This record gives sequence, structure tokens and C-alpha cells, in this order.
Amino acid sequence: MIDERVKELVCILNKFKGIETFSSCGGHANPKPSQIGRGRFYVDFWVDPNKTGFGSLEKINQLVSNIFPTVRIIVGDVGGIEEDDEPCMCFEIQGRANPGMIALALQDRLRENK
Repeated sequence: MIDERVKELVCILNKFKGIETFSSCGGHANPKPSQIGRGRFYVDFWVDPNKTGFGSLEKINQLVSNIFPTVRIIVGDVGGIEEDDEPCMCFEIQGRANPGMIALALQDRLRENK
């Protein structure tokens, strides 16, 4: 189940080519161990390790870093290190901002690139 507060952001991130979300939290008054406190949010996502995935990550990062100073994208786990594993990279967008506003800005960015 996706927290209502981050639902729009999760949906928009999944529209970027090479991006797939897999975990999120919209913030909670009394957070459990896998949750964060009220006023904060996070969305974890995989990036395809190719030109398309990294291109989408670059667009998302440019927009977020230029418009939302209290939000950042951090590198999470890197998988595919073992010989038979598929390469993968995980990132997290997190911070103190309205995730709906970030979703709107990213939606505009998607329209520009069509």
C-alpha cells in the first residue's frame, strides 16, 4: 500500500524510462521502524544501469536540486556485484517538501520531453 501523501510522486517517477519505484513512506506521526516522521518523505527506486535509466535519473536530479532545496537524491544499494547477478542501482529521493508539488514539477518535465 502506498501512503497517500507520496502516491502521485511514486506514479510520476514510474513514468520515467528506466526508473522503477519499490518502497516509499509519506511520513507518520508515530513512525514504526520502516517509517519516517511526519513532515518527511522518501521514495526508493531502481535505475536501469544504462543510458536511458541514467538519463532519467539526471533529469529528475536536476529538477529536484534546482527547485526543492530541502529534498535530495541519495545512492542506496548497488546490486549485481556477484558474477551471475543482474547489475542494478538503487536511489532514494527524500526530504521535507510536499511530494505532490515535486510530482507536478516532474510531470511538467515529462511533457517537455515528449
